[in-house]
Amino acid sequence: MTSIAILQQYSSRLNYSLQILFWDLSQVGKAVTNIKILYEAGNIKNQIIDGSNVCFVYPWEKAKESALPDVSFRIPAGSLVVNVGANGSGKSTIIKLLTGLYDTDSGAILVDGLPIQDYRLADLCQTQATLNLIMQSAKDGGAAELLDKFKAGAQMTLEPISTAFGYQLDDDKYKSLKGVLAKLEKTTEVSGGEKQRLVASRTFMRFRTGKIKLLCVDEPSSALDLRGEFELFERLRETGDGKTMIFVTHRFGHLTKYADVIICMKEGKVAELGTHKDLMAGGSEYASLYNVQAQVFTESEVRFC
Repeated sequence: MTSIAILQQYSSRLNYSLQILFWDLSQVGKAVTNIKILYEAGNIKNQIIDGSNVCFVYPWEKAKESALPDVSFRIPAGSLVVNVGANGSGKSTIIKLLTGLYDTDSGAILVDGLPIQDYRLADLCQTQATLNLIMQSAKDGGAAELLDKFKAGAQMTLEPISTAFGYQLDDDKYKSLKGVLAKLEKTTEVSGGEKQRLVASRTFMRFRTGKIKLLCVDEPSSALDLRGEFELFERLRETGDGKTMIFVTHRFGHLTKYADVIICMKEGKVAELGTHKDLMAGGSEYASLYNVQAQVFTESEVRFC
């Protein structure tokens, strides 16, 4: 009976060991595949169908309704562009096309007069930043105070990769060991606003490489308070001199008065194009969106007794 019990015990351990081995092998295969995809990404040639205006449909859309049925505009180099519009109007889709995440279904995106597919994806990525920390970049992005809170400062790892594991440990017998495991590679929680400050800081770091020509900012301040948002936009404007910058944001009052071009989207099309002064004089879609935001600060004060 003792031999049978020992045999059964070792059989269970062998079965468990084999399961772990096969699982590890499957992860190796996935890792090799991901590395292969990463290295091949730079050699992918975009397949954009030439045409007049840009049209784009997301591949998973069942009804195949165009996210951008008919869009055409020109952005001069070095311009500050603010893209506004209601939810679902196509603002973020334009950013995805400009950064090469998707190809157009028809029409062409021209960069310095050449179709975007004529450029290597790797070269485009090096010249773009879409919101290595050093302190000046952390200050620009509003993350300096956050780093001061961390014991390791800028060396802090927020989401480490788990490399230590413990299974079926007796709570009483291995209490101290379980405490050590709990402290190892512990994830550090930060708020949504703090994450946006860290991402902005990394963007400022890339600015200082001298390679960035295009900055695309898609809702970078949704989790920031009004003061943090204002300060972030101010630093981006000041640092982005000579770079083409495209902002997509619902709270655009800080930016549009400085914008060289305002693109007002509606139902996947460009409803209006111009400066803040021109579009406000027209009294149409952009003016309506701007006034909705402005009235929050112009309405009479409400007092509670």
